[in-house]
Amino acid sequence: MTSSTATSKGPLDGIHVLEIAHFIAGPHAAMILCDHGADVIKVEPPTGEHARNSAQVDQYGNSLFFACHNRGKRAVALDLGHKDARHALDPLLKWADVIITNYAQGVPDRLGFGYERLQQLNPRAILVHITGFGSWSDRRNYVAFDGIIQAMSGVWNLNGHPDGPPLNCQVLVGDHGTAVHAANAALCALVERGRTGKGQFIEIAMLEVLSSMLSTLVPDYEVNGEIPRRYGQRPFDRFGGSFKASDAYFTVAPATPRMWKDLCNLMGHPEWANPNVGRRPGYIADPELRKQVDKTVEAWAAQRTAQEAVTIFQGLGIPSGVVRTVERIFEEEASKPDPRVLTKVKLPNNPKPITVPGKSFRFPDETAEYKSAPALNADTFNVLAEIGMGKDELAKLESAGVIKREAASADAAAS
Repeated sequence: MTSSTATSKGPLDGIHVLEIAHFIAGPHAAMILCDHGADVIKVEPPTGEHARNSAQVDQYGNSLFFACHNRGKRAVALDLGHKDARHALDPLLKWADVIITNYAQGVPDRLGFGYERLQQLNPRAILVHITGFGSWSDRRNYVAFDGIIQAMSGVWNLNGHPDGPPLNCQVLVGDHGTAVHAANAALCALVERGRTGKGQFIEIAMLEVLSSMLSTLVPDYEVNGEIPRRYGQRPFDRFGGSFKASDAYFTVAPATPRMWKDLCNLMGHPEWANPNVGRRPGYIADPELRKQVDKTVEAWAAQRTAQEAVTIFQGLGIPSGVVRTVERIFEEEASKPDPRVLTKVKLPNNPKPITVPGKSFRFPDETAEYKSAPALNADTFNVLAEIGMGKDELAKLESAGVIKREAASADAAAS
């Protein structure tokens, strides 16, 4: 593998993305585009975006949280609240194909990159604005983050045990799910621009994104009056959940009549596959029989490792998998010669790349090079010069305090 501070070639090579965002959803959406070749410029306040100060750091003080959502970008530090900031911001807006932000309602307009003004500067530009609830919502002024959206979408209420409180998901599904949809929206708008030549304004509401994942829970309530309930790690009336083998947990999900019949035969109980047992394969109407099935599988699993159990089930064509810990994922994936589940990111001053989650997909001809999470203000002067600002203009902005020539940018300019 090679290392690079710029984006690798990919299907989005030549697409310019301006990210004016913080924390997860906006930065991660921009990183998805960056992963596939887009040139992403991250615009931050002079003090850096909030994620740079998030917990979990390496020995050099770099935020690991920041590293996970900002690889491959270039970093520009601007004081957008300064009265002269538009002298630096406007050239960036004219340069951009896509602008991604997750600032609160009204902030883009106040800071000079709202869609109405953007259209005057760059009619082909696409603005993707991530908000918690949407400008159309009566909650549009609510402050939101991932946990709030998980709660209000109903996701929290589906997690936990029947007799316990609702629980949040440690994986930030609201932020990451929204990021995926925001990147998808940008790509759809680029396709539309190819037909019309015009930009678009697309607002992505986190609540709508997470609510769209509720699937059949909504119509089942409307049609059948079925109220979704928390059931812990085992469904109430169907076979599933996790089972403990001799060394770890695994899960198995026989989803078709043939799969369910093969599992029943494997357990020595072909009678369980009788359609009269449950309303469809794997559904068991009798709760006592359900307990017997679970105990039988648990006893069978206890005599094997989790991987041995999975190998047997997969050999029968039954979906199954080991319930992996982070430690196990790291051990099994990080050592692969061409890792895809995990990848590496270089951090400022740290000579050893750190391991982070990898891309969600890869085009066949894309490289798996190591990228860098940029240092604060690392590219400000170079980027502004690259898009056409002369030395006198840069000096004037520096004198006014819109930009600062700190060590990182000075070193970059010298090189």
